[in-house]
Amino acid sequence: MLLWLCLSFSSCFVEYDLEKDVEIAVNLTSFKQILKRSSPNDIVSLELTEDNKLKVQFKGSTTRTFSLPLIELEEKEQRVPNLSFPVLVSTDSSILNAAIADADIVAESVTFGADPEKFTVAAEGDSSKVFVEIKPNEKTSIKSETSANVRAKYSIEYLKKMMNGSKLASDVNVFFNQNYPLKLEYKVVDKLLLSFILAPRVEND
Repeated sequence: MLLWLCLSFSSCFVEYDLEKDVEIAVNLTSFKQILKRSSPNDIVSLELTEDNKLKVQFKGSTTRTFSLPLIELEEKEQRVPNLSFPVLVSTDSSILNAAIADADIVAESVTFGADPEKFTVAAEGDSSKVFVEIKPNEKTSIKSETSANVRAKYSIEYLKKMMNGSKLASDVNVFFNQNYPLKLEYKVVDKLLLSFILAPRVEND
């Protein structure tokens, strides 16, 4: 699974000082552990230090400062794949979350399907099945460059992790193709763009 996070800091932060675009990599587990130490009323600041570390500081009733080392990644690991998606489903995050929760009851993988008339989420276990049909309405739009039904299967375990993006954005864009990687995109206009790319599960006959 590939995670690509883009933040428009100038609109998210009270103070913003950056001379040029900077890409950094940190250990996500360590970063999450640090952020969990924040309190609701803390002011959070992020700063790159001269010794190549990310300084995370919480200012509240006390001032707490954490220093997190940066990770050097090879260029091939940082590059976002150039993918083509003929299908785009835009819907409320809660609709997708509920469909995956239903599929999680019966199987470890889920099949997405789409045509211009509907978006489907299906899963099948040893003796159980679930099928969710989502049609275009005020909360859901479907854009398909083909009239054929496009289908692809994905891991529910990784989808559940990706869907944590719904805590940040109320809507989600689902991009996929026939037996092709999936892209989930959560966006808050002028503030945040969070994209996940997940490889499909291709079963051998």
